Parts: sequence; structure tokens; C-alpha cells
Amino acid sequence: MPITNRETNLGAGFEVPVLLLGFNRPEECRQVILSLREIGAKTVYFSVDGARLNSDSDIPKVEMVRQLRNLFDWECELHVRFLNENLGCKLAISSGVSWFFENVDEGIILEDDCLPNRDFYYFCERMLDKYRFDDEVMHISGTSYLPSDIDYRNNHYFSALHDVWGWATWKRAWNYFSIDLEYPDKKSEKTLLKNYFGSKKVADWFHRYLEDSKSPTCTLWSTYWSFTLITRNALCVAPVVNLVRNIGFESEATHGTDKSFQLYNTFPLKSLPELPDPSEIKVSRELDRARFRLIKKTDPSLKFLGGIRIRIKRIPRKILRLLHNQDPKKVKI
Repeated sequence: MPITNRETNLGAGFEVPVLLLGFNRPEECRQVILSLREIGAKTVYFSVDGARLNSDSDIPKVEMVRQLRNLFDWECELHVRFLNENLGCKLAISSGVSWFFENVDEGIILEDDCLPNRDFYYFCERMLDKYRFDDEVMHISGTSYLPSDIDYRNNHYFSALHDVWGWATWKRAWNYFSIDLEYPDKKSEKTLLKNYFGSKKVADWFHRYLEDSKSPTCTLWSTYWSFTLITRNALCVAPVVNLVRNIGFESEATHGTDKSFQLYNTFPLKSLPELPDPSEIKVSRELDRARFRLIKKTDPSLKFLGGIRIRIKRIPRKILRLLHNQDPKKVKI
């Protein structure tokens, strides 16, 4: 069924509950709240992590973020969760989402640096309704980082890659989440990843994140959420155009501080195309390959490994040139 703006009820207020996760970025958080005001969000859960003990600048900034509750001056049922101590990104976000789904059955999750356009809210509303009872679907993404020259047949597709810069899900899906989720057998785990992604390269890339996430110093939470989907063999719904802009790529960001992440902001926000829905729930390997090509350009670990491979490939050439320039009588084999 084609999408038209006439189908949205945003002008009358937005019914889907929204979780806003904040910390120490008052200006970015303010912009997201203004976005919620624009659509007339009727129910908002506002969770803010506490200040870090080793950061003098956190206390006033966190307090400024908390004071943004006063911006909710429209007809909105506001619930707040202001943490007294700093849990860090991993626990503050995951526990915030759990708090959200203790109170609602489905909803949208926005971190304070994820600024959506209006179509994002409608897209999530419609996808939450459409796939509410489909266990094969556990995640709805608002971002799309695909080439502009693809001839799309549908307004969304199904992906094995799960972006969390503006997303939505259901309580029935989040109930499977665990911050300590592990697979009992490492060999079976690698097979699981390869079968799920349909690519050894992508499976190896994700496996590195999965191993890193087990470190006590790791602040990533989304790896465990993705692994939850993988163990359930569930997919992500993704739009074919970008609906969310990350406005948090700066020095104080917890993640995404590498300059290569600026590539994501070269994808402009667009309106949803008037195209039909997919006729079946099936992962698009072709579009996932296109998405992973950008990941290879922006992920610092992949860039580092790519540089090592290039250098290793160059070593034999250097040896051959060296041997070629040597006096054959002096070369020992």
C-alpha cells in the first residue's frame, strides 16, 4: 500500500509513546523535545543519566537537561526518571528502555542526539501497527544510509543490520533482551552469525563487537540488542530514505567521535516515497551489502584492519623488488 501524508494523524497529536534518553547535552536534547512538541506527542518518558564523578562540567549540564522538562508545555503526559548517579551509556540506556516497557506495550526510542523529521514518527507508528504480531520483526529503524541511485520498489525493506539512531520496538521483543546475553558454544555462535548475516565478513565484524562488549569497560548496549535479534532470527524494518539525523558527532559524544562518522550526515532527511509495502518478510541481502559498504568506510576497527591487510599485501612486492635489485650472487635462498 502506498504511503501518503494524508494518512497521518500527527496534526491531532501523536498517540505512540516516546522514550527520550538524555545525559549532558542540553542543546541537542532541546532540539529533540521541540520535535516532539511539533508533532504533539501525547505520552513521553524522559530518562536522564546522572553526572560522572570525575567530570566537573557534567553537573551543570545534566541539571540543564533535567530542566528541559519545562519545555513540555503542551498537552502531554510526561514521566521522568532522573538518575542520582551515573550508570554510563550501556546501563543507563538499556535500563531506561526496560523502564519504558514496564509501562507501555510499544513505542519509539530517541537518544538526545537523534533528531527525526515528521515522517519518522508516522513511519514508526505505521510499522508498529503493521508488524505488531509478527515475531519475525523485532526492530524498526528510522535511518537509511543507502545509495541514492537504487531503484526502490517498496517504501521499506527488511535488514539484518540494526541501526539505533531513532528506532522503535515492542515490549514483546524487548522482553528477550539481556545485557549479559551469551551463546553457550563459540563455534555454534560463529555459525549462527554467518547464517544470520549471510556473509562471513559481516559475521566476523559483528563477532568482534560481541567479544569487545564483554569487557567491563565497554559502554556499548546496542550490540546485545542486535544479538538478541540474531538469536531469535528476527529482522529489522528500515525505510529506504533517511528519516533521522545524528546531531551528536562531536568531542563530548560517547561514541561516533571518529571523523569518518561525518559521512552519515551527508545523507539528507527525506520524505517517505509513495511506494507499496513489501509483499513478504524477507531480508534484502543486496541492500544490506550496500549498507555494509558504508560501515566499512566509517567503522574505525574495519579501517584499521583494512590498512593492515593492504600493508601485508605490499610486503611480498617489496621483497621481490629488493631481490630484483640485488646481485644474484649475494642473494641467499
